[in-house]
Amino acid sequence: MFRLKKFFFTATACLLTAVLLLSSCSGGAEKKKSAQIVTSFYPVYVLTLNLTDGIDGLTVANMTQSRGGCLHDYQLLPGDMRLLSTAQLFIINGAGLETFLDMITGQLPELKICDSSTGASILSGEGDAHEHGEGETHGHDHGDNAHIWLSISNAMIQVQNISDALIEAFPEYRDQLEANTSDYLARLRQLQSDIHTLLAPYQGDPIVSFHEGFDYLMEEFGLSIAHEVKTHDGAQPSAQELAHVTKEVEAEGIQLLAIDADEPPVSAEVLARETGAVICPLSTIVSGDGDRYSYENAMRQNAQAIAEVMGA
Repeated sequence: MFRLKKFFFTATACLLTAVLLLSSCSGGAEKKKSAQIVTSFYPVYVLTLNLTDGIDGLTVANMTQSRGGCLHDYQLLPGDMRLLSTAQLFIINGAGLETFLDMITGQLPELKICDSSTGASILSGEGDAHEHGEGETHGHDHGDNAHIWLSISNAMIQVQNISDALIEAFPEYRDQLEANTSDYLARLRQLQSDIHTLLAPYQGDPIVSFHEGFDYLMEEFGLSIAHEVKTHDGAQPSAQELAHVTKEVEAEGIQLLAIDADEPPVSAEVLARETGAVICPLSTIVSGDGDRYSYENAMRQNAQAIAEVMGA
Protein backbone atom coordinates (compact mmCIF):
# COMPACT_ATOMS: atom_id res chain seq x y z
CA MET A 1 0.00 0.00 0.00
CA PHE A 2 2.84 2.38 0.87
CA ARG A 3 4.53 1.68 -2.48
CA LEU A 4 1.24 2.32 -4.30
CA LYS A 5 0.73 5.67 -2.54
CA LYS A 6 4.32 6.61 -3.29
CA PHE A 7 3.78 5.76 -6.95
CA PHE A 8 0.66 7.92 -7.20
CA PHE A 9 2.37 10.79 -5.39
CA THR A 10 5.37 10.64 -7.74
CA ALA A 11 3.15 10.38 -10.84
CA THR A 12 1.02 13.33 -9.73
CA ALA A 13 4.10 15.47 -9.03
CA CYS A 14 5.53 14.68 -12.47
CA LEU A 15 2.22 15.52 -14.13
CA LEU A 16 2.00 18.88 -12.34
CA THR A 17 5.59 19.67 -13.28
CA ALA A 18 4.85 18.87 -16.91
CA VAL A 19 1.75 21.07 -16.90
CA LEU A 20 3.70 23.96 -15.39
CA LEU A 21 6.47 23.57 -17.93
CA LEU A 22 3.99 23.52 -20.81
CA SER A 23 2.20 26.59 -19.43
CA SER A 24 5.51 28.39 -19.09
CA CYS A 25 6.51 27.52 -22.64
CA SER A 26 3.18 28.58 -24.13
CA GLY A 27 3.25 31.81 -22.10
CA GLY A 28 6.71 32.58 -23.42
CA ALA A 29 5.58 31.91 -26.97
CA GLU A 30 2.60 34.20 -26.46
CA LYS A 31 4.83 37.03 -25.26
CA LYS A 32 7.14 36.62 -28.23
CA LYS A 33 4.17 36.68 -30.60
CA SER A 34 3.22 40.29 -29.78
CA ALA A 35 5.89 42.94 -30.33
CA GLN A 36 5.80 46.00 -28.09
CA ILE A 37 5.73 49.50 -29.59
CA VAL A 38 5.82 52.49 -27.22
CA THR A 39 4.84 56.04 -28.17
CA SER A 40 5.90 59.15 -26.27
CA PHE A 41 2.47 60.78 -25.96
CA TYR A 42 -1.10 60.95 -27.21
CA PRO A 43 -0.98 62.45 -30.74
CA VAL A 44 1.79 60.06 -31.82
CA TYR A 45 -0.09 57.20 -30.16
CA VAL A 46 -3.21 57.86 -32.25
CA LEU A 47 -1.25 58.08 -35.51
CA THR A 48 0.48 54.79 -34.69
CA LEU A 49 -2.78 53.04 -33.76
CA ASN A 50 -4.10 53.68 -37.27
CA LEU A 51 -1.04 52.06 -38.84
CA THR A 52 -1.10 48.96 -36.63
CA ASP A 53 -4.86 48.48 -36.75
CA GLY A 54 -5.80 44.83 -37.26
CA ILE A 55 -2.24 43.53 -36.85
CA ASP A 56 -2.41 41.09 -33.94
CA GLY A 57 1.34 40.75 -33.66
CA LEU A 58 1.89 44.43 -32.77
CA THR A 59 0.93 46.06 -29.47
CA VAL A 60 1.03 49.84 -28.96
CA ALA A 61 1.38 51.43 -25.52
CA ASN A 62 1.47 55.15 -24.76
CA MET A 63 4.17 56.08 -22.24
CA THR A 64 2.52 59.21 -20.84
CA GLN A 65 -1.07 57.99 -20.96
CA SER A 66 -1.97 59.41 -17.54
CA ARG A 67 -0.83 62.92 -18.49
CA GLY A 68 -3.33 65.36 -19.97
CA GLY A 69 -0.97 67.96 -21.44
CA CYS A 70 2.14 68.46 -23.55
CA LEU A 71 5.51 67.03 -22.56
CA HIS A 72 7.11 70.35 -21.58
CA ASP A 73 9.41 69.62 -18.63
CA TYR A 74 8.06 66.07 -18.28
CA GLN A 75 9.93 64.02 -15.69
CA LEU A 76 10.46 60.35 -16.50
CA LEU A 77 8.96 57.89 -14.02
CA PRO A 78 10.39 54.47 -13.07
CA GLY A 79 7.37 52.90 -14.77
CA ASP A 80 8.27 54.70 -18.01
CA MET A 81 11.70 53.09 -18.06
CA ARG A 82 10.25 49.66 -17.26
CA LEU A 83 7.82 50.03 -20.17
CA LEU A 84 10.54 51.19 -22.56
CA SER A 85 12.76 48.26 -21.57
CA THR A 86 10.12 45.95 -23.12
CA ALA A 87 9.85 47.93 -26.37
CA GLN A 88 11.17 46.97 -29.78
CA LEU A 89 10.48 50.50 -31.06
CA PHE A 90 9.97 53.90 -29.38
CA ILE A 91 8.11 56.47 -31.48
CA ILE A 92 8.49 60.13 -30.52
CA ASN A 93 6.99 63.37 -31.77
CA GLY A 94 10.40 65.01 -32.11
CA ALA A 95 11.02 68.71 -32.88
CA GLY A 96 12.56 69.00 -29.42
CA LEU A 97 9.41 68.03 -27.49
CA GLU A 98 10.88 65.02 -25.67
CA THR A 99 13.48 66.84 -23.57
CA PHE A 100 14.07 63.65 -21.58
CA LEU A 101 15.34 61.70 -24.59
CA ASP A 102 19.02 61.80 -23.61
CA MET A 103 18.21 60.05 -20.34
CA ILE A 104 16.42 57.26 -22.23
CA THR A 105 19.21 56.74 -24.76
CA GLY A 106 21.75 56.79 -21.94
CA GLN A 107 20.01 53.96 -20.09
CA LEU A 108 18.67 52.06 -23.11
CA PRO A 109 21.28 52.58 -25.84
CA GLU A 110 19.97 49.69 -27.97
CA LEU A 111 16.39 50.99 -28.12
CA LYS A 112 15.27 51.81 -31.66
CA ILE A 113 13.76 55.31 -31.85
CA CYS A 114 11.60 56.80 -34.60
CA ASP A 115 11.61 60.62 -34.72
CA SER A 116 8.34 61.31 -36.51
CA SER A 117 9.21 64.98 -37.12
CA THR A 118 11.86 64.25 -39.76
CA GLY A 119 11.05 66.26 -42.88
CA ALA A 120 8.23 68.20 -41.22
CA SER A 121 7.88 71.97 -41.59
CA ILE A 122 8.69 73.24 -38.10
CA LEU A 123 7.86 76.73 -36.91
CA SER A 124 10.20 78.57 -34.59
CA GLY A 125 8.96 80.50 -31.60
CA GLU A 126 8.89 83.55 -33.86
CA GLY A 127 6.69 81.80 -36.41
CA ASP A 128 9.36 81.20 -39.08
CA ALA A 129 9.32 77.75 -40.69
CA HIS A 130 12.17 75.38 -41.43
CA GLU A 131 12.40 71.70 -42.26
CA HIS A 132 13.58 69.17 -39.69
CA GLY A 133 16.08 67.05 -41.58
CA GLU A 134 17.16 63.54 -40.72
CA GLY A 135 20.60 64.69 -39.69
CA GLU A 136 19.38 67.11 -37.03
CA THR A 137 19.55 66.32 -33.35
CA HIS A 138 16.40 65.61 -31.37
CA GLY A 139 16.82 68.71 -29.20
CA HIS A 140 16.46 72.20 -30.64
CA ASP A 141 17.86 75.16 -28.77
CA HIS A 142 16.49 77.88 -31.04
CA GLY A 143 12.93 77.88 -29.69
CA ASP A 144 11.17 75.49 -32.07
CA ASN A 145 7.41 75.09 -31.82
CA ALA A 146 6.97 71.34 -31.34
CA HIS A 147 3.19 71.15 -31.85
CA ILE A 148 3.64 69.89 -35.39
CA TRP A 149 0.69 67.44 -35.34
CA LEU A 150 -1.72 70.40 -35.42
CA SER A 151 -0.80 70.80 -39.08
CA ILE A 152 -2.46 68.04 -41.11
CA SER A 153 0.34 68.31 -43.67
CA ASN A 154 2.89 67.65 -40.93
CA ALA A 155 0.75 64.86 -39.45
CA MET A 156 0.87 63.11 -42.82
CA ILE A 157 4.66 63.37 -42.82
CA GLN A 158 4.69 61.93 -39.30
CA VAL A 159 2.47 59.05 -40.44
CA GLN A 160 4.85 58.19 -43.27
CA ASN A 161 7.88 58.35 -40.96
CA ILE A 162 6.17 56.08 -38.43
CA SER A 163 5.14 53.67 -41.19
CA ASP A 164 8.70 53.47 -42.52
CA ALA A 165 10.05 52.76 -39.02
CA LEU A 166 7.44 50.07 -38.38
CA ILE A 167 8.17 48.33 -41.68
CA GLU A 168 11.90 48.41 -40.96
CA ALA A 169 11.40 47.01 -37.45
CA PHE A 170 8.72 44.46 -38.40
CA PRO A 171 9.16 43.54 -42.09
CA GLU A 172 6.91 40.51 -41.69
CA TYR A 173 3.93 42.90 -41.50
CA ARG A 174 4.94 45.04 -44.48
CA ASP A 175 1.82 44.39 -46.57
CA GLN A 176 -0.60 45.19 -43.74
CA LEU A 177 1.37 48.25 -42.66
CA GLU A 178 1.52 49.62 -46.21
CA ALA A 179 -2.23 49.06 -46.69
CA ASN A 180 -3.04 50.78 -43.39
CA THR A 181 -0.72 53.67 -44.25
CA SER A 182 -2.37 54.17 -47.62
CA ASP A 183 -5.86 54.12 -46.09
CA TYR A 184 -4.95 56.51 -43.28
CA LEU A 185 -3.20 59.01 -45.53
CA ALA A 186 -6.25 59.00 -47.80
CA ARG A 187 -8.45 59.84 -44.80
CA LEU A 188 -6.13 62.64 -43.72
CA ARG A 189 -6.11 64.11 -47.23
CA GLN A 190 -9.91 64.05 -47.21
CA LEU A 191 -9.92 65.68 -43.77
CA GLN A 192 -7.66 68.44 -45.05
CA SER A 193 -9.82 69.02 -48.12
CA ASP A 194 -13.05 69.14 -46.10
CA ILE A 195 -11.62 71.64 -43.60
CA HIS A 196 -10.19 73.90 -46.28
CA THR A 197 -13.58 73.94 -48.03
CA LEU A 198 -15.40 74.73 -44.77
CA LEU A 199 -13.08 77.61 -43.84
CA ALA A 200 -12.46 79.00 -47.34
CA PRO A 201 -14.72 82.06 -46.72
CA TYR A 202 -12.48 83.17 -43.83
CA GLN A 203 -9.04 82.82 -45.45
CA GLY A 204 -6.65 85.44 -44.08
CA ASP A 205 -9.05 86.67 -41.39
CA PRO A 206 -7.21 87.68 -38.20
CA ILE A 207 -7.67 86.04 -34.79
CA VAL A 208 -6.04 86.26 -31.36
CA SER A 209 -4.36 83.05 -30.16
CA PHE A 210 -3.74 81.96 -26.59
CA HIS A 211 -1.62 78.89 -27.40
CA GLU A 212 1.53 78.51 -29.50
CA GLY A 213 0.23 75.26 -31.00
CA PHE A 214 -2.43 77.25 -32.81
CA ASP A 215 0.34 78.67 -35.03
CA TYR A 216 0.17 75.35 -36.90
CA LEU A 217 -3.60 75.11 -36.69
CA MET A 218 -4.22 78.55 -38.16
CA GLU A 219 -1.58 78.08 -40.84
CA GLU A 220 -3.36 74.86 -41.81
CA PHE A 221 -6.80 76.49 -41.69
CA GLY A 222 -5.68 79.62 -43.54
CA LEU A 223 -6.38 82.15 -40.80
CA SER A 224 -3.97 84.84 -39.61
CA ILE A 225 -2.79 85.26 -36.01
CA ALA A 226 -2.83 89.00 -35.33
CA HIS A 227 -1.54 88.56 -31.80
CA GLU A 228 -0.47 85.62 -29.65
CA VAL A 229 -1.00 85.92 -25.90
CA LYS A 230 1.43 83.76 -23.93
CA THR A 231 -0.43 81.78 -21.29
CA HIS A 232 1.58 78.55 -21.23
CA ASP A 233 2.10 76.82 -17.85
CA GLY A 234 -0.25 79.22 -16.10
CA ALA A 235 1.56 82.41 -17.11
CA GLN A 236 -0.74 85.38 -17.65
CA PRO A 237 -0.15 88.52 -19.74
CA SER A 238 0.50 91.84 -18.07
CA ALA A 239 -2.15 94.54 -17.89
CA GLN A 240 -0.09 96.51 -20.42
CA GLU A 241 -0.14 93.65 -22.93
CA LEU A 242 -3.86 93.11 -22.47
CA ALA A 243 -4.50 96.81 -23.07
CA HIS A 244 -2.42 96.63 -26.27
CA VAL A 245 -4.27 93.52 -27.50
CA THR A 246 -7.62 95.11 -26.67
CA LYS A 247 -6.81 98.07 -28.92
CA GLU A 248 -5.63 95.71 -31.66
CA VAL A 249 -8.81 93.62 -31.48
CA GLU A 250 -11.01 96.72 -31.69
CA ALA A 251 -8.98 98.32 -34.48
CA GLU A 252 -8.96 95.20 -36.68
CA GLY A 253 -12.46 94.01 -35.83
CA ILE A 254 -11.17 90.63 -34.64
CA GLN A 255 -14.02 88.28 -33.82
CA LEU A 256 -12.31 85.16 -32.47
CA LEU A 257 -10.16 84.49 -29.39
CA ALA A 258 -8.71 80.99 -29.75
CA ILE A 259 -7.98 79.32 -26.41
CA ASP A 260 -6.83 75.86 -25.36
CA ALA A 261 -9.98 74.00 -24.30
CA ASP A 262 -8.03 72.46 -21.39
CA GLU A 263 -6.86 75.79 -19.94
CA PRO A 264 -8.86 78.36 -17.89
CA PRO A 265 -9.85 81.33 -20.07
CA VAL A 266 -8.83 84.02 -17.58
CA SER A 267 -7.18 86.52 -19.95
CA ALA A 268 -9.53 85.70 -22.81
CA GLU A 269 -12.53 86.54 -20.64
CA VAL A 270 -11.08 89.99 -19.97
CA LEU A 271 -10.61 90.60 -23.70
CA ALA A 272 -14.07 89.28 -24.51
CA ARG A 273 -15.69 91.63 -22.02
CA GLU A 274 -13.73 94.63 -23.30
CA THR A 275 -14.12 94.00 -27.02
CA GLY A 276 -17.11 91.75 -27.65
CA ALA A 277 -14.89 89.17 -29.37
CA VAL A 278 -15.95 85.53 -28.92
CA ILE A 279 -13.95 82.95 -26.97
CA CYS A 280 -13.46 79.82 -29.07
CA PRO A 281 -12.11 76.77 -27.15
CA LEU A 282 -10.03 74.51 -29.41
CA SER A 283 -8.41 71.15 -28.80
CA THR A 284 -4.63 70.74 -28.98
CA ILE A 285 -5.26 66.96 -29.15
CA VAL A 286 -2.80 66.11 -26.38
CA SER A 287 -5.28 63.77 -24.68
CA GLY A 288 -8.37 61.85 -25.63
CA ASP A 289 -10.40 58.67 -25.43
CA GLY A 290 -7.86 56.50 -27.24
CA ASP A 291 -10.03 56.01 -30.31
CA ARG A 292 -8.03 55.83 -33.54
CA TYR A 293 -10.36 58.40 -35.14
CA SER A 294 -9.84 60.93 -32.34
CA TYR A 295 -7.30 63.04 -34.28
CA GLU A 296 -9.66 63.46 -37.22
CA ASN A 297 -12.67 64.08 -34.97
CA ALA A 298 -10.84 66.77 -32.97
CA MET A 299 -9.59 68.57 -36.09
CA ARG A 300 -13.08 68.59 -37.60
CA GLN A 301 -14.55 69.90 -34.33
CA ASN A 302 -11.89 72.64 -34.22
CA ALA A 303 -12.71 73.72 -37.76
CA GLN A 304 -16.45 73.65 -37.09
CA ALA A 305 -16.04 75.76 -33.94
CA ILE A 306 -14.05 78.37 -35.87
CA ALA A 307 -16.60 78.42 -38.72
CA GLU A 308 -19.45 79.00 -36.26
CA VAL A 309 -17.74 82.01 -34.68
CA MET A 310 -16.47 83.53 -37.91
CA GLY A 311 -19.76 83.02 -39.70
CA ALA A 312 -21.94 84.43 -36.94
